Amino acid sequence: MAESGLRPEGVAPLLLELARAHRARKFYPAEHPALKDALERTTQVWHDGLPADGELHLEIKKGHFVLPDGSAVRGPGVDDVAGELRMRRVRRLRVHPGLSSQELLALIEALSVHPDDQVNAGGFEQGLIRAGVQHITTSEVDFKEHFAHVSECASEEPEENDDTPPGDALADTSQSVMDQLFIQGEGQFDSMPETGLFTETEEEPDLEPKLAELEMSESYSVYRDIADRIRHDVTSLSWAKRWDEIYEVAVAYARHATDTHREDNIQREAAERLHDTMSGRDMLGYTMELGCSTSGLRVVQATQILTQLGRAAVPFLLEQHDSGDPSAQRQANSILIAMGDNAFPMIVDELASNDYHRERRAIRLLGVMQNPRGVEFLLDKLQDADPEICEETAKALARIGTDRAVHGLVNALEQGSKAAEIAAACLGETRNGVAVRALSQMLDQKSGHNNDVRREALRSLGRIGNPTALVALQKVLDYAPFWRRGHYRNLRIVAAQAIGRIGGPEAVMVLSRYANRGDRAVRKACQEWINRLAGPEEDHS
Repeated sequence: MAESGLRPEGVAPLLLELARAHRARKFYPAEHPALKDALERTTQVWHDGLPADGELHLEIKKGHFVLPDGSAVRGPGVDDVAGELRMRRVRRLRVHPGLSSQELLALIEALSVHPDDQVNAGGFEQGLIRAGVQHITTSEVDFKEHFAHVSECASEEPEENDDTPPGDALADTSQSVMDQLFIQGEGQFDSMPETGLFTETEEEPDLEPKLAELEMSESYSVYRDIADRIRHDVTSLSWAKRWDEIYEVAVAYARHATDTHREDNIQREAAERLHDTMSGRDMLGYTMELGCSTSGLRVVQATQILTQLGRAAVPFLLEQHDSGDPSAQRQANSILIAMGDNAFPMIVDELASNDYHRERRAIRLLGVMQNPRGVEFLLDKLQDADPEICEETAKALARIGTDRAVHGLVNALEQGSKAAEIAAACLGETRNGVAVRALSQMLDQKSGHNNDVRREALRSLGRIGNPTALVALQKVLDYAPFWRRGHYRNLRIVAAQAIGRIGGPEAVMVLSRYANRGDRAVRKACQEWINRLAGPEEDHS
């Protein structure tokens, strides 16, 4: 089959879109609009950019894609795809003519499976075959076959000379070689010595001088080249789980992405590299842990990194919100608030998840974020049949506190008694004149509301503390029919407490009328609040 003839500049956009789709698949649920957009864009780019005849042949050498003519394919995201394939022991990738959109989607899905699970299931290519892919083939390293070869070499009788290691030492050497197989570059397999031992090993990553160069770089091309070298080190450090060193790389990229003194293309490159560096859950978890368990600069750095990641970090932050760790929950809330519009769409999507816990979490977060755009989405949930969802929604709307949110709660006062009771209780947190008028009207005997709803309205008027409500409150305190006096006793006591919380000379005058006459319990409540208001330090709590 003839080669496609594509040059690096023609292949790089294909691999970049593949990297973006892979990243979206890792961070978004299957039905999320952002994932669907990424997959559609990727299939379109591949359809337009892949020649109809000729196969695309890529080799992976030292963590990079190389074309048959030896030219390297480099760029943001491209090395990520090479690294993902390398972790799955793939050293060659061939895309044959006739590739369908479904086969490309199967490739993206295969890249989202954990490498160890894939290897245990028979390898990367076997996974593609099971998915019905016919136009993508790979060459993979067979570690079992290689280990058998190493063992055979180790079992041969060594020649008697002073340079031959003892049997145990040779076995240890063979085992160490097998340990290294999982971190060696694939190019070394093409020229493997007959002894089965590698003649060269990867150098120990040394990030400090590279990060210093990156800090001083003012040229986009130089910055990108240094970042490519760092990317190779980060891959090795990931295998060794040295998250603290990778974290320093993320800190540098997050700082450069927001450094207005750098060129725009360097800022964009830094932002892209930050996403690549932080693409694993282990790094997200490590960063979150630093943000919650330390103070000072580390917290600022961790917050800056996660905020810069934006939508990519939201699913992880939502999980942390439910972790049960108060510090992690507070930190997650702070970061989500800092993200603003970047986090908002994904949180809104959670409202339609049909999962009780996810819906309730999203409602609570919308209230914490206090984004006015969330009001319309919350108003739909205010009519939910589940009283707990309804209550959480009312609290969120009260916390947002815009006129639209308050009007939504006021409208809920005319719904069923439970919804009205919840709305009346939450309106007390709004400090809004519209709420005062609506709650005052509820206290009228002819309003049709039951005593539970009216009691919450009384308490809310007391919390709002607006003196214009005194007239309506006094009417409740005045209402004591002879035949059903006990039925209204509790409401009158709550009215006295609300008047006391509003305070002022007029409130004292109203309470004084009932402090020495009528129902004993009502007299007691009025007298207590008169004493509190007359004290040296007013306490209206």
